[in-house]
Amino acid sequence: MQKALEKAGVRQARLRLHPSESAQWYERFVDTGFFTIDKEAIGVSLAGSSLVIGPSSTVLLDSLLAGVNYLIYDPAIAGLDTVNYPLVPPFDGTEPGIPAAQTGAYGGSHGGYATLRALTLPEKVDGHKPGFKFGFGLSDYGISQLVRYVKNCNIPGWITDMTKEDPAKNPKKWLDRSPETHACAASGPLFLSHGTKDKRVDIEESRAMMEALQKCGRSQDVLYELPGQGHGYKGTGTLIAYYRELFRFMEGLRPAQR
Repeated sequence: MQKALEKAGVRQARLRLHPSESAQWYERFVDTGFFTIDKEAIGVSLAGSSLVIGPSSTVLLDSLLAGVNYLIYDPAIAGLDTVNYPLVPPFDGTEPGIPAAQTGAYGGSHGGYATLRALTLPEKVDGHKPGFKFGFGLSDYGISQLVRYVKNCNIPGWITDMTKEDPAKNPKKWLDRSPETHACAASGPLFLSHGTKDKRVDIEESRAMMEALQKCGRSQDVLYELPGQGHGYKGTGTLIAYYRELFRFMEGLRPAQR
């Protein structure tokens, strides 16, 4: 990656890690004269970026929301990515130009928030006009209202690290950036799933989002609750039931969105 960027005339780049990864470990293997570890809040980081290169992750959605170009880089061997998932269109280079109505967003936890946010964006965000409307969204244990989430979750410091302030001290700003506030603007059907024993993201997040969607007179959205499950789903029977409901939702989408 560094060689390709240098060939394109790039002299320095920021390397953003997952919160679970060690900066010290990466610094042992990368050229620290070229790469610097990005420790800024995601919004601040993207505001100073013109291009992001990375895998198919929720940062792709964050970049789209911020109006920053995103180049997907998913190394693959024999059609499998680095965690042995098969590449599918359009990420395998085939079927370009898939209509937005047939393109969905998916994520869990913060990724669930990114999914909900991507589908409920107002016309403009910080002066940017997104210009892309997802056809449907799949949100597992997602965050729908940031002020309430910080109050109820068991790691409030995580969100304040991301936002660089306590949302409760600036509720107008963070309620406006909450998907629940803009539920009626959802660009397509939403499938919400949540474990009833989730301590990281309380199930109230998905229940409140579903209630907000119903108040808009929508009929295709689904909330699937998983009794006894936490922040992530375990057990063969649980997973079979989950995917059965998910595929039922997908089959129920309008033909133009399938």
